[in-house]
Amino acid sequence: ALRELDEQVTTILVVDDDPNARRLIRRLLRAYKQYRVLEARGGMDALEIVRDTPPDLIVCDLTMPGMDGFTLLDHLKNEPATAQIPVIVISAKTLNEQDRAFLEQYSESIWTKSAFDTRQLVDHIVRTLGDEPISVIRSTSTAVEKRAAAAGDLRRVLIIEDNPADSQLARRIMEAVGGLQITETASGRDGLKAIYEQRPDLVLLDLSLPDMDGLTILEIIQHNPDLKEIPIIVYSARVLSANERALYSDVIRGIIEKAAVDRNEFILRVTQALG
Repeated sequence: ALRELDEQVTTILVVDDDPNARRLIRRLLRAYKQYRVLEARGGMDALEIVRDTPPDLIVCDLTMPGMDGFTLLDHLKNEPATAQIPVIVISAKTLNEQDRAFLEQYSESIWTKSAFDTRQLVDHIVRTLGDEPISVIRSTSTAVEKRAAAAGDLRRVLIIEDNPADSQLARRIMEAVGGLQITETASGRDGLKAIYEQRPDLVLLDLSLPDMDGLTILEIIQHNPDLKEIPIIVYSARVLSANERALYSDVIRGIIEKAAVDRNEFILRVTQALG
C-alpha cells in the first residue's frame, strides 16, 4: 500500500514544445514506475502547473517558443517555493560557455537530445528522486549470464506475453527450432527488466500487456543504442497500422498475428530474425 501511495504522489513535469519528445520521456519514466507525469509545452505553461501541482522533479528543454528553458529556470530557482525542485535539462541546443555556467548552477544535469542513453537517463532521474536505480534492480544479471554461459551456445529468446496459452504455444513452436534458451515474462516491466539483464538474441512481443502498451517497449528499445540491434517479432492480436510499422521498422523483424498462427511461418520468421 505504501509503494502504491508513493507511486501516486511522485510527480514529474516534462517541459518541451515537441510532443514526441514529451511522449518519449513519459514512456521511459512510466516503464520504470507508475510516476505521475505532467506535461507542459513551454515555460509559461510549466509555471502554471508548478503553482497548481508542485512536482518532485522537472525535465526541461531549452529552446521553446515564448518563455524558453533558461527563463523558466531563472524563475524557478529565484522563487523560494520552487528553488529546491531539481531540474534536468535535455536539449539539442549548442551551448556556449555562458549557457553552461548558468545550467551548471541551476540544473542537476545536462543531456543532449537524441544522443542520450535511455537507461542512464532513467537511472539518473530515479537516483535524483531517491528511488532505487534500474542498475540495482538488474543486479541478478550476473547469475543469469552464468547460467546462459553454462548452457553453451544457446540463442536467448524472450517472450513478453501475458496470456499463458499464447505464451505456451509460442514456446512449443520455437522449441522445434532447437538451440534456444527461452524465457517467458507476463508484463511489460518484467520484459524490459529481462531485456536489460539478458540482452536476448530475439524478443517475441505482445502489444496488449497489462501494465503498458507494447509500443512503449518498442520505442524504448529503438531509442537505446545498446538495445536497438535486438530483433523484435511482434506477436499480437492487435494489427499495427502502416504508420506504426514504418515508425518502428528499425526494430521490428517480423509480425505474427495470433488469429492466424502458421507453425511453419512462425519457425521461418524466428530463424530469419536470429540470422
